[in-house]
Amino acid sequence: MNKMLFFIFILLYLFIGIVYRTGEFDNNYILFLKKPWSFQSLYYDPIGDRDIQDVPKEQLKQFLLYCDANIFDQFPCTVETKEEVKKYLSEH
Repeated sequence: MNKMLFFIFILLYLFIGIVYRTGEFDNNYILFLKKPWSFQSLYYDPIGDRDIQDVPKEQLKQFLLYCDANIFDQFPCTVETKEEVKKYLSEH
């Protein structure tokens, strides 16, 4: 029984991430599927409904960490958004 719980825990740790997403009216935690070689479990999405220019650089870097760990290129981590953030960081 203990081996089975340990195995389930390891699978959840490797494939499930938690992101703290900020929004216009609320902030919440959301589960997402992550790449298994991403060993971090907690991530931060600071953009929410804000413009990229309104988000501090350190928070944008945390957003890119979240997007890199996200197994799917889905909202908010679309290819276009990631490219826009990278471009903004390289210019400023």
